[in-house]
Amino acid sequence: MSRFAYQAFTAKGDVVRGQIEAPSQADALQQLRAAGLVAFQAAETKEPRKRSFWSFDFGLGSGRMTESARLAFVYELGILLRAQLPTDQALRLLLDQSELRNSASLVRSVSESVSAGKTLGEALADHTELLSEHETAIIRAAEHTGSVAETMLQLASSIRRRLELSSQIKAALTYPVILLVMSFLTIAIITTVLVPNLLPLFDGARTDPPLLIRIMLLLQDNIDLLAIALLVAVGSLWALWRRAKKNARLLAKRDWLMLRAPLFGHLIVRAEAARIASVLALLLKSGIPLLQALSVVQRACKNRAVKTAFSQVVESVASGGSLAHAFWQFSIMPQASCHLVAVGEEANRLDELLMHIAQMNEAALQQKLERLMTLLTPVLTLLMGLLVGGLIMSVMRAILSVNDLVIR
Repeated sequence: MSRFAYQAFTAKGDVVRGQIEAPSQADALQQLRAAGLVAFQAAETKEPRKRSFWSFDFGLGSGRMTESARLAFVYELGILLRAQLPTDQALRLLLDQSELRNSASLVRSVSESVSAGKTLGEALADHTELLSEHETAIIRAAEHTGSVAETMLQLASSIRRRLELSSQIKAALTYPVILLVMSFLTIAIITTVLVPNLLPLFDGARTDPPLLIRIMLLLQDNIDLLAIALLVAVGSLWALWRRAKKNARLLAKRDWLMLRAPLFGHLIVRAEAARIASVLALLLKSGIPLLQALSVVQRACKNRAVKTAFSQVVESVASGGSLAHAFWQFSIMPQASCHLVAVGEEANRLDELLMHIAQMNEAALQQKLERLMTLLTPVLTLLMGLLVGGLIMSVMRAILSVNDLVIR
């Protein structure tokens, strides 16, 4: 059996890529036609070389699911299902996707569950590494209305926006991290190399070194004790953190304080509002009743204080209240977003406006993060410059003071 890399059109005109095993190229094309695909490229690929221990590819196929692999899984499966391929066959085609190579075991397990008679939602519920609980709930809800393919493509769009925002944040943090590392490296070189070499100058001049140099020498002489104390402190903090993670009341208090933290609290509100609006829009578009959709959305909330407030939203709507008023009353969304929710309720276009709200809050969050990073970089540069510059100036002043003593 040979392996062929193919590119083909679906019935909707979308392009899908993958690999397929067949005795010959003609057989591969026939299998693709039987799957409802029109192939325009099918080239034989060489068998991948076995990786050695030194290839640094640990965990290949071990089931670890990255965010980019999750996006590839949801999007490609949505494309194949929209081409009206059977779910188990679509999952088998995904096994040949290069983006899913590291998580092939998970996809294969889902495919086997579907072949055994489970629905896609039931199979995904057994594999939380692939999709989160609320994402699986969205797919299970879409199965009841027959809109799985479109729902998965919309879910892929939401994951893609989240991935782009995460990438931008990481890119913005790259320079500050490099700056911090280089600053601490400079301080370490001055402390461990330059300062000890200056000590004989003060001994020869029979004078005490400056206070800053004496502090550095004291730290260097007691480096073992400092290292032990640091390890004990880190271990104690880690143990306290592990214990605090099991205290639901303490975690709820922490999340409540985070919402009210200056500068960062507003960012958390925006992120939660975007997540709530996106998930609720997908559920309503799938035909799920509002109350049932709200119960699913509550599980998607990350902040515990928001999740607690959202439970009050569910109670308010269940008693006949307006969703927009409940969102405003319990501070779930910014005021402008609540106005749009009210418009969506009146015009019976709540799902469309909720998706717009999600995109609006994501854009606002991205803009605020960019401004924050733009401000953080020069401030951090100035602080590190003052710290390193002040250290160098104190050393140079010490050298000049020794020269003055020698001249006298």
